[in-house]
Amino acid sequence: MNALDPDIARQLAEDLPPEVFLRLLRTFETDLARLAREMREAAAAGDLEGYRRGAHGLAGAAGAI
Repeated sequence: MNALDPDIARQLAEDLPPEVFLRLLRTFETDLARLAREMREAAAAGDLEGYRRGAHGLAGAAGAI
């Protein structure tokens, strides 16, 4: 499963200046890695609320794209 839909990425690449598109991708990649780590740690600790916060953040990051 791709974290970013290729069709959406292609459209963003066409619509945005290259430097903005690259910054957007880098930010998303950084956020995705951090949120996935937080969710893994919360799951391992049995921290349901922490897991939910991570999932909510992930949904927000994905929704921003």
